[in-house]
Amino acid sequence: MQSFEKALLSAAFVYAVVLAVRFIRKSRRDAKLPPGPSGLPVLGNILQLPKGQEWITYRNWGKLYGVLKVPGNLLFIISSHKIVTDLFEQRSALYSDRPHLVLADDIVGWGDSVVMGHYGERFRTNRRLMKIGLGPSAVRTYMSMLESSRATFLLQLEQRPEQYRQLFRNTAGSIGLQIAYGQEVRNDESLVSLTHEVMKIFDVVAMPGAWLVDTIPVLKYVPSWFPFAEFKRYGEYGRQVTMELLNKPYEDVKKRIASGSASASFTSVLLQDMKTDETMENCIKWTATSILAGNSDTSTAALSYFVLAMTLYPEAQAKAQEELDRVIGCDRLPQVSDRPSLPYVDALMKEVLRWHPVVPLAQFLTPTSKTMSTMDTSSPKAQS
Repeated sequence: MQSFEKALLSAAFVYAVVLAVRFIRKSRRDAKLPPGPSGLPVLGNILQLPKGQEWITYRNWGKLYGVLKVPGNLLFIISSHKIVTDLFEQRSALYSDRPHLVLADDIVGWGDSVVMGHYGERFRTNRRLMKIGLGPSAVRTYMSMLESSRATFLLQLEQRPEQYRQLFRNTAGSIGLQIAYGQEVRNDESLVSLTHEVMKIFDVVAMPGAWLVDTIPVLKYVPSWFPFAEFKRYGEYGRQVTMELLNKPYEDVKKRIASGSASASFTSVLLQDMKTDETMENCIKWTATSILAGNSDTSTAALSYFVLAMTLYPEAQAKAQEELDRVIGCDRLPQVSDRPSLPYVDALMKEVLRWHPVVPLAQFLTPTSKTMSTMDTSSPKAQS
């Protein structure tokens, strides 16, 4: 019995030493860290992480703090252009990877995608495929398709102006489908609606720090029927619709290739010109899906902000219209080749993108009436 007590005391002593060492190391580490908001023991700041409009919270925190603590991880808030450049450009070999988000990557399935993929051979393959499909030479081949789509869009906008956001979304989805798969929407908008649903889910599950399973990965093995496992049920639903978008248009392209009726597209060209195995086909699927999904919400948002800008600044709209009437006239629609002859319209669109970036990573800058209506289109800044 006495030997058992000695063993117990020895174990307790060792445990106390381990805790002391960990506490000292943590104290030394924390002393070197930038300041952060006060949090709870063990949980740190995990309960304070935003679950909506997170860019606003992080923007405000960036003025006061530099780091957030969550179990097993540190989240650094970088709000300096110089630091971003130093880390992600000059030291890109060290900081090129992405955090592993268990819900988005593993449960929903975005871990194989371009936007969530981790640095490695597959990521480089995906980037290489994207360059083939979206490089300068490839983009030039899409111009005629873009110009033909705008006539349909303008006719629909004239008939249903109150539904402009829906028309923006449908047109962006149609263009994405044609580029990625050579498929036109026509009267079937199911794939456009499916794309929109997938992107809504992605926006929710890919929010860093918002899900406990991302901090405690073992929770991904919790069965979906388990109490409080809403994240698992939502993730399984998200995986179902994401896999449908990944596979359905891709398989349609393969069928059209087999029947000889496939039109030129990102997917059809790659499948016919490259030697493909299971891994390469999966990469083609995800890059094509990224083209479709990435184009949908971003284009819709940019066009919607353009409408808002023209409503708020009618003098800028009038000046742009005057330039269009003077350069293009009333007998035809503008073409991409007219862009160098329309410096004010070109600068106006760039100002809209600066005013409201479609991915809000920085503090919003509100344009003044002078910014929108008297832009110096000859300056390098306006043309960059």
